[in-house]
Amino acid sequence: MSQPAPLLVKADITPSEVIALRAMSVLHQRVRALSGIRLVVSAVIAAAGAVVTMAELTATWVTVAGALWAGAYSIWLVSWMDEALLRAAKLQEMFEVELFRLPWNTTVAGPQVRSEDASQLSKKFKDRQVANDWLEMPNLPRPFDILARQIQNLGWGSRIRRRYANVVLAVVVAWALAGAVVAFVGGLTFAEIILRWFVPSLGGLLLGVDTWRQQRSIAKERDRVLAFVEDETRKAVRRAKKAATADALLVLSRQVQDTLFNTRCRAPRAPSRLFYLAYYRSDAVDFRAPVQRLVSDFAAAPTP
Repeated sequence: MSQPAPLLVKADITPSEVIALRAMSVLHQRVRALSGIRLVVSAVIAAAGAVVTMAELTATWVTVAGALWAGAYSIWLVSWMDEALLRAAKLQEMFEVELFRLPWNTTVAGPQVRSEDASQLSKKFKDRQVANDWLEMPNLPRPFDILARQIQNLGWGSRIRRRYANVVLAVVVAWALAGAVVAFVGGLTFAEIILRWFVPSLGGLLLGVDTWRQQRSIAKERDRVLAFVEDETRKAVRRAKKAATADALLVLSRQVQDTLFNTRCRAPRAPSRLFYLAYYRSDAVDFRAPVQRLVSDFAAAPTP
Protein backbone atom coordinates (compact mmCIF):
# COMPACT_ATOMS: atom_id res chain seq x y z
CA MET A 1 0.00 0.00 0.00
CA SER A 2 1.49 3.35 -1.07
CA GLN A 3 2.06 6.08 1.44
CA PRO A 4 -0.14 9.21 1.12
CA ALA A 5 1.57 12.28 -0.28
CA PRO A 6 2.88 14.65 2.40
CA LEU A 7 0.65 17.60 3.21
CA LEU A 8 3.59 20.04 3.25
CA VAL A 9 6.79 19.99 1.23
CA LYS A 10 10.07 21.83 1.59
CA ALA A 11 10.10 25.17 -0.19
CA ASP A 12 12.88 26.11 -2.56
CA ILE A 13 14.43 29.01 -0.64
CA THR A 14 16.95 31.18 -2.50
CA PRO A 15 19.87 33.06 -0.83
CA SER A 16 18.12 36.39 -1.40
CA GLU A 17 15.00 35.07 0.36
CA VAL A 18 17.10 33.97 3.35
CA ILE A 19 18.65 37.46 3.53
CA ALA A 20 15.19 39.05 3.48
CA LEU A 21 13.95 36.73 6.25
CA ARG A 22 16.96 37.37 8.46
CA ALA A 23 16.79 41.14 7.95
CA MET A 24 13.06 41.09 8.69
CA SER A 25 13.68 39.15 11.91
CA VAL A 26 16.28 41.70 13.04
CA LEU A 27 13.85 44.59 12.53
CA HIS A 28 11.05 42.78 14.32
CA GLN A 29 13.40 42.20 17.25
CA ARG A 30 14.06 45.96 17.35
CA VAL A 31 10.35 46.72 17.28
CA ARG A 32 9.78 44.26 20.11
CA ALA A 33 12.65 45.85 22.07
CA LEU A 34 11.07 49.29 21.68
CA SER A 35 7.72 47.84 22.70
CA GLY A 36 9.38 46.34 25.76
CA ILE A 37 11.00 49.66 26.68
CA ARG A 38 7.73 51.58 26.49
CA LEU A 39 5.98 48.83 28.46
CA VAL A 40 8.61 48.87 31.23
CA VAL A 41 8.64 52.67 31.50
CA SER A 42 4.85 52.79 31.54
CA ALA A 43 4.72 50.08 34.22
CA VAL A 44 7.32 51.81 36.42
CA ILE A 45 5.50 55.16 36.31
CA ALA A 46 2.15 53.48 36.89
CA ALA A 47 3.55 51.52 39.84
CA ALA A 48 5.03 54.72 41.30
CA GLY A 49 1.64 56.35 41.04
CA ALA A 50 0.06 53.40 42.83
CA VAL A 51 2.65 53.53 45.62
CA VAL A 52 2.28 57.25 46.31
CA THR A 53 -1.49 56.94 46.15
CA MET A 54 -1.73 54.15 48.69
CA ALA A 55 0.99 55.68 50.90
CA GLU A 56 -0.68 59.11 50.70
CA LEU A 57 2.52 60.79 49.55
CA THR A 58 2.89 63.85 47.34
CA ALA A 59 2.30 62.71 43.78
CA THR A 60 3.14 65.82 41.75
CA TRP A 61 6.34 64.44 40.22
CA VAL A 62 4.66 61.16 39.33
CA THR A 63 1.76 62.98 37.68
CA VAL A 64 4.13 65.16 35.64
CA ALA A 65 6.25 62.14 34.66
CA GLY A 66 3.15 60.24 33.57
CA ALA A 67 1.92 63.11 31.43
CA LEU A 68 5.35 63.64 29.83
CA TRP A 69 5.71 59.94 29.11
CA ALA A 70 2.25 59.83 27.51
CA GLY A 71 3.33 62.67 25.21
CA ALA A 72 6.66 61.02 24.36
CA TYR A 73 4.89 57.74 23.65
CA SER A 74 2.27 59.36 21.41
CA ILE A 75 4.66 61.53 19.37
CA TRP A 76 8.16 60.06 19.31
CA LEU A 77 8.19 56.34 20.03
CA VAL A 78 5.20 55.53 17.86
CA SER A 79 6.68 57.17 14.76
CA TRP A 80 10.04 55.46 15.36
CA MET A 81 8.39 52.06 15.70
CA ASP A 82 6.16 52.63 12.67
CA GLU A 83 9.22 53.23 10.49
CA ALA A 84 10.94 50.03 11.62
CA LEU A 85 7.69 48.08 11.28
CA LEU A 86 7.17 49.28 7.70
CA ARG A 87 10.68 48.15 6.69
CA ALA A 88 10.12 44.76 8.34
CA ALA A 89 6.82 44.34 6.47
CA LYS A 90 8.53 45.25 3.19
CA LEU A 91 11.24 42.64 3.80
CA GLN A 92 8.63 39.98 4.51
CA GLU A 93 6.81 41.04 1.36
CA MET A 94 10.07 40.73 -0.61
CA PHE A 95 10.52 37.20 0.71
CA GLU A 96 6.98 36.11 -0.04
CA VAL A 97 6.61 37.58 -3.53
CA GLU A 98 9.84 35.86 -4.55
CA LEU A 99 8.77 32.58 -2.94
CA PHE A 100 5.29 32.78 -4.48
CA ARG A 101 6.57 34.25 -7.79
CA LEU A 102 4.15 37.16 -7.59
CA PRO A 103 4.74 40.66 -8.97
CA TRP A 104 5.79 43.42 -6.57
CA ASN A 105 2.96 45.94 -6.00
CA THR A 106 4.71 49.33 -5.81
CA THR A 107 1.36 51.13 -5.48
CA VAL A 108 0.70 49.43 -2.12
CA ALA A 109 4.17 48.71 -0.72
CA GLY A 110 6.31 51.41 -2.30
CA PRO A 111 9.89 50.65 -3.36
CA GLN A 112 11.62 47.53 -2.09
CA VAL A 113 14.31 47.70 0.58
CA ARG A 114 17.68 48.08 -1.16
CA SER A 115 19.56 44.79 -1.36
CA GLU A 116 22.66 46.23 0.32
CA ASP A 117 20.56 47.50 3.24
CA ALA A 118 18.86 44.12 3.60
CA SER A 119 22.26 42.41 3.55
CA GLN A 120 23.61 44.73 6.25
CA LEU A 121 20.63 44.03 8.48
CA SER A 122 20.79 40.27 7.89
CA LYS A 123 24.36 40.15 9.23
CA LYS A 124 22.97 41.09 12.66
CA PHE A 125 20.78 37.98 12.75
CA LYS A 126 21.96 35.95 15.74
CA ASP A 127 19.96 32.71 15.49
CA ARG A 128 21.47 29.70 13.77
CA GLN A 129 18.74 29.51 11.12
CA VAL A 130 15.39 30.99 10.21
CA ALA A 131 12.32 29.26 11.64
CA ASN A 132 11.39 26.03 9.89
CA ASP A 133 7.77 27.06 9.42
CA TRP A 134 8.91 29.60 6.81
CA LEU A 135 10.47 26.82 4.78
CA GLU A 136 7.39 24.72 3.95
CA MET A 137 4.71 25.00 1.28
CA PRO A 138 1.41 23.13 0.92
CA ASN A 139 1.73 20.18 -1.45
CA LEU A 140 -0.75 21.48 -4.02
CA PRO A 141 -0.50 22.59 -7.65
CA ARG A 142 0.22 26.24 -8.36
CA PRO A 143 -1.50 28.62 -7.57
CA PHE A 144 -3.49 26.60 -5.02
CA ASP A 145 -0.30 26.09 -2.99
CA ILE A 146 0.18 29.87 -2.76
CA LEU A 147 -3.40 30.51 -1.69
CA ALA A 148 -3.30 27.68 0.84
CA ARG A 149 -0.19 29.20 2.40
CA GLN A 150 -1.79 32.65 2.42
CA ILE A 151 -4.90 31.22 4.05
CA GLN A 152 -2.67 29.78 6.77
CA ASN A 153 -0.93 33.15 7.20
CA LEU A 154 -4.24 35.00 7.50
CA GLY A 155 -5.76 32.60 10.01
CA TRP A 156 -2.70 31.96 12.15
CA GLY A 157 -1.80 35.63 12.38
CA SER A 158 -5.37 36.52 13.24
CA ARG A 159 -5.45 34.00 16.11
CA ILE A 160 -2.16 35.24 17.57
CA ARG A 161 -3.19 38.90 17.40
CA ARG A 162 -6.60 38.22 18.95
CA ARG A 163 -4.97 36.19 21.73
CA TYR A 164 -2.61 39.10 22.43
CA ALA A 165 -5.41 41.69 22.30
CA ASN A 166 -7.52 39.79 24.83
CA VAL A 167 -4.67 39.62 27.34
CA VAL A 168 -3.89 43.35 26.93
CA LEU A 169 -7.54 44.27 27.41
CA ALA A 170 -7.73 42.15 30.56
CA VAL A 171 -4.71 43.99 32.01
CA VAL A 172 -6.15 47.44 31.20
CA VAL A 173 -9.52 46.56 32.74
CA ALA A 174 -7.86 45.07 35.82
CA TRP A 175 -5.80 48.27 36.31
CA ALA A 176 -8.87 50.48 35.98
CA LEU A 177 -10.81 48.35 38.47
CA ALA A 178 -7.86 48.43 40.88
CA GLY A 179 -7.93 52.24 40.74
CA ALA A 180 -11.63 52.24 41.55
CA VAL A 181 -11.05 49.92 44.52
CA VAL A 182 -8.19 52.06 45.84
CA ALA A 183 -10.34 55.18 45.55
CA PHE A 184 -13.21 53.54 47.43
CA VAL A 185 -11.06 52.06 50.20
CA GLY A 186 -8.95 55.21 50.61
CA GLY A 187 -11.87 57.62 50.45
CA LEU A 188 -10.26 59.55 47.59
CA THR A 189 -12.18 62.06 45.51
CA PHE A 190 -12.62 61.64 41.78
CA ALA A 191 -10.02 64.34 41.08
CA GLU A 192 -7.52 62.76 43.49
CA ILE A 193 -7.72 59.28 41.98
CA ILE A 194 -7.41 60.71 38.48
CA LEU A 195 -4.28 62.70 39.39
CA ARG A 196 -2.67 60.07 41.58
CA TRP A 197 -3.59 56.83 39.79
CA PHE A 198 -4.70 57.37 36.22
CA VAL A 199 -2.51 60.28 35.05
CA PRO A 200 0.75 58.50 36.06
CA SER A 201 -0.45 55.39 34.22
CA LEU A 202 -1.76 57.32 31.21
CA GLY A 203 1.10 56.22 28.95
CA GLY A 204 0.49 52.59 29.81
CA LEU A 205 -3.26 52.91 29.40
CA LEU A 206 -2.85 54.57 26.01
CA LEU A 207 -0.47 51.79 25.01
CA GLY A 208 -2.91 49.13 26.17
CA VAL A 209 -5.96 50.63 24.48
CA ASP A 210 -4.06 51.28 21.24
CA THR A 211 -2.67 47.75 21.24
CA TRP A 212 -6.06 46.18 21.88
CA ARG A 213 -7.79 48.29 19.22
CA GLN A 214 -5.13 47.74 16.55
CA GLN A 215 -4.73 44.00 17.10
CA ARG A 216 -8.49 43.35 17.16
CA SER A 217 -8.99 45.43 14.03
CA ILE A 218 -6.26 43.53 12.18
CA ALA A 219 -7.64 40.16 13.30
CA LYS A 220 -11.15 41.12 12.17
CA GLU A 221 -9.95 42.22 8.73
CA ARG A 222 -7.86 39.09 8.26
CA ASP A 223 -10.79 36.87 9.23
CA ARG A 224 -13.04 38.63 6.71
CA VAL A 225 -10.54 38.15 3.89
CA LEU A 226 -9.81 34.58 5.00
CA ALA A 227 -13.45 33.49 4.74
CA PHE A 228 -13.80 34.92 1.24
CA VAL A 229 -10.47 33.60 -0.09
CA GLU A 230 -10.92 30.06 1.21
CA ASP A 231 -14.41 29.91 -0.26
CA GLU A 232 -13.24 31.15 -3.67
CA THR A 233 -10.24 28.82 -3.69
CA ARG A 234 -12.27 25.74 -2.83
CA LYS A 235 -14.87 26.57 -5.47
CA ALA A 236 -12.07 26.91 -8.05
CA VAL A 237 -10.86 23.32 -7.50
CA ARG A 238 -13.51 21.93 -9.90
CA ARG A 239 -12.17 24.08 -12.73
CA ALA A 240 -8.50 23.79 -11.76
CA LYS A 241 -7.41 22.54 -15.21
CA LYS A 242 -8.57 25.70 -16.99
CA ALA A 243 -5.95 28.35 -17.71
CA ALA A 244 -8.42 31.11 -16.86
CA THR A 245 -8.80 29.66 -13.36
CA ALA A 246 -5.07 29.87 -12.67
CA ASP A 247 -4.96 33.45 -13.95
CA ALA A 248 -7.90 34.50 -11.78
CA LEU A 249 -6.43 32.83 -8.70
CA LEU A 250 -3.09 34.54 -9.21
CA VAL A 251 -4.88 37.90 -9.28
CA LEU A 252 -6.70 36.91 -6.09
CA SER A 253 -3.40 35.84 -4.52
CA ARG A 254 -1.84 39.22 -5.30
CA GLN A 255 -4.83 40.92 -3.62
CA VAL A 256 -4.46 38.70 -0.56
CA GLN A 257 -0.78 39.60 -0.39
CA ASP A 258 -1.75 43.28 -0.31
CA THR A 259 -4.00 42.59 2.68
CA LEU A 260 -1.21 40.76 4.47
CA PHE A 261 1.22 43.61 3.83
CA ASN A 262 -1.21 46.32 4.95
CA THR A 263 -2.11 44.54 8.19
CA ARG A 264 1.54 43.81 8.99
CA CYS A 265 2.31 47.53 8.79
CA ARG A 266 -0.40 48.61 11.23
CA ALA A 267 0.80 47.17 14.54
CA PRO A 268 3.80 45.30 15.98
CA ARG A 269 3.70 41.54 16.24
CA ALA A 270 2.65 39.94 19.48
CA PRO A 271 5.53 38.86 21.78
CA SER A 272 6.69 35.65 20.16
CA ARG A 273 7.51 33.53 23.21
CA LEU A 274 4.23 34.20 24.98
CA PHE A 275 1.71 34.22 22.16
CA TYR A 276 3.30 32.25 19.29
CA LEU A 277 5.90 29.75 20.46
CA ALA A 278 3.96 28.76 23.57
CA TYR A 279 1.04 27.62 21.38
CA TYR A 280 3.02 26.56 18.32
CA ARG A 281 2.35 22.82 18.33
CA SER A 282 -1.38 23.21 18.84
CA ASP A 283 -1.70 26.01 16.29
CA ALA A 284 0.39 24.14 13.71
CA VAL A 285 -2.02 21.20 13.91
CA ASP A 286 -5.06 23.48 13.63
CA PHE A 287 -3.77 25.37 10.60
CA ARG A 288 -3.01 22.24 8.64
CA ALA A 289 -6.80 21.92 8.43
CA PRO A 290 -7.37 24.41 5.57
CA VAL A 291 -4.61 22.72 3.55
CA GLN A 292 -6.20 19.33 4.21
CA ARG A 293 -9.59 20.65 3.08
CA LEU A 294 -8.11 21.71 -0.24
CA VAL A 295 -6.34 18.36 -0.65
CA SER A 296 -9.65 16.60 0.03
CA ASP A 297 -11.42 18.84 -2.50
CA PHE A 298 -8.89 17.84 -5.15
CA ALA A 299 -9.34 14.17 -4.30
CA ALA A 300 -13.13 14.50 -4.61
CA ALA A 301 -13.10 16.63 -7.78
CA PRO A 302 -14.36 14.78 -10.90
CA THR A 303 -11.69 13.81 -13.41
CA PRO A 304 -12.21 15.58 -16.77
